[in-house]
Amino acid sequence: MPILKTIYLIAVPHECTTKSIKGFVRLPQYDNKYVTTGILWILDVDSKHLCAIECNTDAQCVSFFYGNNVCSGYDKNYPDAGNVQILSGNSFYQKRGLPEAWCTGDRYVKDPITSICYKAWDKQLSWSDARTVCQGEGGDLAILDTDSKINLMASIPDYKCAPGKIGPNINKCYWTTPTPLKWADTGTQCGTNGGILGTFPDNTTYYIILNGTGILHSTDYWWIGLTDVVTEAVYKTSDGKPMPWDNLVALYGYFTDDCLAIAPLENFKWAEEHCSTSAYRGVCESPLG
Repeated sequence: MPILKTIYLIAVPHECTTKSIKGFVRLPQYDNKYVTTGILWILDVDSKHLCAIECNTDAQCVSFFYGNNVCSGYDKNYPDAGNVQILSGNSFYQKRGLPEAWCTGDRYVKDPITSICYKAWDKQLSWSDARTVCQGEGGDLAILDTDSKINLMASIPDYKCAPGKIGPNINKCYWTTPTPLKWADTGTQCGTNGGILGTFPDNTTYYIILNGTGILHSTDYWWIGLTDVVTEAVYKTSDGKPMPWDNLVALYGYFTDDCLAIAPLENFKWAEEHCSTSAYRGVCESPLG
């Protein structure tokens, strides 16, 4: 009997919501709160209404944090109690009409047309055993009988990366940090989740990460794991390896600015910034596994 990777399928009642903030309800018990893991993306937006629209365009997003013009998409009905921290000015909004059993979080993606949820799972099983596992979660093996269902599979999070992280096919997981900090402190923040400040092996992977983390829609700078602090103009990664490829801003460089950041207003090229006086969020990476 062949060995298969499985896709969970769970059907839930269809519910309609508007695409604005009216389709969400604020949960005041989570005012001034945030979570350290599980965030789908972070965007700079001017209002909670725009944040709601962004959430509605993402098949994984069922709630969001909004405050200080920062929108953070989330894939769970409620914040994970084990990861809640204080962040002044934040509010938490949940989609209206979500049943308690709605299939959010833990690697699920919902088809907005059929209200069927899908999940990838990497344990190798026979077909019959895989089906038993799916049925144990209230679903069944997926039937991909339309182009729209097949296309939706591309939205399923990489099952080898933890929730809130994305994993293009390069044996790494990527995510962003929530708080603007200096370069070294951002690297430390990556380390709390087992990572380092990230680098990218090529231009294609780079833009997959920019899109998946929401940086393509941001105007903020973002720290990455490249610096020439040891030898001027010789850039090394956070773990001491040579720069994989050159995406530097042309004619840019100061002896006091040694750490690289993504510069959205410079066509997402990498600009030198002062490691200690500049404060940005960052892109982290960790090996799969």
